[in-house]
Amino acid sequence: MSTIEIIIIAFTYVFALFLIAYTSDKHKPQKISSNRKALVYSFSLAIYCTSWTFYGAVGSASTTGWGYLPIYLGPLLVYTIGWPLLQRFITVGHEQNTTSISDFIAARFGKSQSIAAIVTIIAVIAIIPYMALQLKAITASIEIFDAQNDLFSEQYISALYITIMLVVFSILFGTRNIDVTEHQYGMMNAIAFESVVKLVAFCAVGLFALFAIFDGPSSLTQEISQSSYLSKLWFTNIDWENFITQTILAACAIFCLPRQFHVSVVEYHQKKDLTLSRWIFTIYLLLISLFVVPIVIAGSKIFAGTDVSADTFILALPLSQNQSILSALVFIGGLSAATGMVIVASVALSTMVSNDLVIPLVLKRAKRET
Repeated sequence: MSTIEIIIIAFTYVFALFLIAYTSDKHKPQKISSNRKALVYSFSLAIYCTSWTFYGAVGSASTTGWGYLPIYLGPLLVYTIGWPLLQRFITVGHEQNTTSISDFIAARFGKSQSIAAIVTIIAVIAIIPYMALQLKAITASIEIFDAQNDLFSEQYISALYITIMLVVFSILFGTRNIDVTEHQYGMMNAIAFESVVKLVAFCAVGLFALFAIFDGPSSLTQEISQSSYLSKLWFTNIDWENFITQTILAACAIFCLPRQFHVSVVEYHQKKDLTLSRWIFTIYLLLISLFVVPIVIAGSKIFAGTDVSADTFILALPLSQNQSILSALVFIGGLSAATGMVIVASVALSTMVSNDLVIPLVLKRAKRET
């Protein structure tokens, strides 16, 4: 598959997201069925799974074994053991019409404007580098196809084009409503669609590794047992202190991440959303975490002794086996993981910055002038 073909696929996919968001916005909210709302809400929660999940988890597992698992285990514990707390958290946030995590935290302290501003500044400083990392993941995946560097003389030109499209998408479908508590049906439908795509892509590579590279779970287990390095990696090399710490941080992320707060609280509609999302999001995380293992083992086998980065195993694996369609699907899955995070995080941060930084300053200035 040539570089120009994969670029066309990328732009076509982003254009498809525009169509999904545009057609979804045409439907009146009262005419949308409760089941459809619940499904969209449930899959949109998978915005938690970014390009780190799609690429980085495989790379992490190749060096730390089960060290990749806390990023999934934390949310799983929240949606199982910590379900009553999460349910109360979402319900309270929805009843108070909170517009962001900064608004929610400030409300706990008497609607303190200074606390809201501090939370917003911390969020902006922390999230912008992470958004840049998503764009870097898109660029890296395109560069894998552009191995001869025959199309892009500038290293990040492709990321620039993708960024421009994501900016336009966020403006058209995420920030055009004056009321920030109003549900963004178009954007959320597009995000839910992206979540389904990246799950299908990830599972497809996992199944390919399990049944095409190996002959099933028993063959995979035999591969691990016969390799002293893999046996040590997966059965003895566990840093429990780091494992527990990362699990706690991942659990807190479900409550604190601006993008996660937006999809789980601001976009919450009805009780059915919570009931269905508890099962769908949990199964989603289980599937993603499960298929990391065969991808890592297959990549370690195929690319042993080469300079292929473990972070790119999920994309390099189907390419090495001349699986063009699967490679394109994986590329789209990685694109979905990155673009979904950038879009929702941009909308969440823009709400926080405008409500907690810009508007208060404008009002203070207007008050002084009068």
